[in-house]
Amino acid sequence: MFFCYQHGVLPAQRIVNTFPEPVRSTDERLILAEVIITMKSGDMAHAKHLLVQHFGPFASQLEAIQEPDQNLAQLGLLSLVLAVVDEEPIDDVT
Repeated sequence: MFFCYQHGVLPAQRIVNTFPEPVRSTDERLILAEVIITMKSGDMAHAKHLLVQHFGPFASQLEAIQEPDQNLAQLGLLSLVLAVVDEEPIDDVT
């Protein structure tokens, strides 16, 4: 997922696009990669839309970082990154 941070948006998008659409739209890792690429491209609204579209409304909320399910750990981390970039207030309850 963090390939985008090291090598940039365009190389990361090229790698994601090598997968067929049915795989890109169902594989959690590729969906999260697409969210990061979209976020790095500056389109925060679309990044949040992708999260909600694939993982439900909970995914775009900061409370997702507290999700105990190990399979959703990356989703929680990404929700935290989106909140920081989007300058959402973070308190002790979150």
